[in-house]
Amino acid sequence: MQKASDVSVAVLIPYSRGAASPSDIWRGAAGRWQIVFLYSAGDRHPPETLEVLSNFGETIDLDKVGYDGALERSRDLGVRGVVTFSERMVRTANALARDLGCVANPPATAVNVTDKSRQRQVLNSAQVSVTRFKPVGPDSVAAAARAVGLPAVLKPRTGSASQGVTLVDDVAALVAAVSGGRRDEWLLEELIVGAPRTGEPWLGDYVSVEMFSVGRRHQLLGVTDKLPLAPGFRETGFVIPSSLPEGMQQELAEVAARALDALGIENGITHTEVKLTAHGPRLIEVNGRLGGSIQRMFTRGSDVNPVALALEAAMGAEPSPAEASFRVHLATVFVLPPLGAVRARELATVGELRELAGVWRIEEHARPGDPVDIGAGSLSRVQTIDVEAASRRELAHRVRVVAERAVARASFE
Repeated sequence: MQKASDVSVAVLIPYSRGAASPSDIWRGAAGRWQIVFLYSAGDRHPPETLEVLSNFGETIDLDKVGYDGALERSRDLGVRGVVTFSERMVRTANALARDLGCVANPPATAVNVTDKSRQRQVLNSAQVSVTRFKPVGPDSVAAAARAVGLPAVLKPRTGSASQGVTLVDDVAALVAAVSGGRRDEWLLEELIVGAPRTGEPWLGDYVSVEMFSVGRRHQLLGVTDKLPLAPGFRETGFVIPSSLPEGMQQELAEVAARALDALGIENGITHTEVKLTAHGPRLIEVNGRLGGSIQRMFTRGSDVNPVALALEAAMGAEPSPAEASFRVHLATVFVLPPLGAVRARELATVGELRELAGVWRIEEHARPGDPVDIGAGSLSRVQTIDVEAASRRELAHRVRVVAERAVARASFE
């Protein structure tokens, strides 16, 4: 793949593992801008990843040149916009955008969307889906348990993919979980109890709301249904488009928009997770970047390209996309190891999975004999299987068959 070296205006992509691949970003730019990837060698990218980045654009090693050096190099390359699709790079991207004079959210916004404690404080103050919470450490367990109540959800203040998220049933479990940690490292949150999906028991009790914001105007791109969570609050997959009634989807969009306003989101793609409860929607969290797998599902089944929209907004354009209209029904299924597993023993082969109706993409993250890392949350998955169908009913059947074949075949030590 050739770089767009003849384009004098560039877009800077602070890059780490996230929701968009280098090829997604290259296609989203569509030759309109040169791509400059900023990466940290401290992320321990495989050598092939760095090679791919250099094939699609210019590269800057943040650890090698430092922040000021990255600014200088970005100016030299004609950077006029900055956007990231990685949770780890949200604060860096916002700071660089502001210092380069590009489209950017307010400085506090990057903290609001990456610090879960700060986010709850802001949302509760704005009376947006109020949820009990308390920062907790080894010396504040009893106070946190009293303030929040047990059982509750313990999570790191920063992070993604449910890494480190734990259900704690009693004080002893909470003490064990935070033992040895820093006072400000953990957040204890009220356990939000969801309601089963009426008529679709194969789905989980939460959804995500994909929004596009430009100039403080928030547009719904789509609502994504979820498969039931695995132990450890790990995601097992997604389904799109949502089967929720149109009125409910609009209500979810309104809740998400209120949250975005409270957090100070003015521009960019956001991914808001919402629990569906017997008393209405409750916010789980707002992510200030594109959600994982969303790009692939939108571009496979609709005419909406979230990465392209994010690039356009970062470069100062003000597109007004319509809500995505899907030609097919899509699902992504994750095969996860059980809690306590340390190694994959047996997995369904790519060949046998490709024989299943509707399977159009398979990604292997581990092979038999490879170690697995339960601490990686949803990223502990060993396989990702994408499925499509002409109808919702057919998709439900195909997802069930995939689960029976892939999940049932998987075994671990």
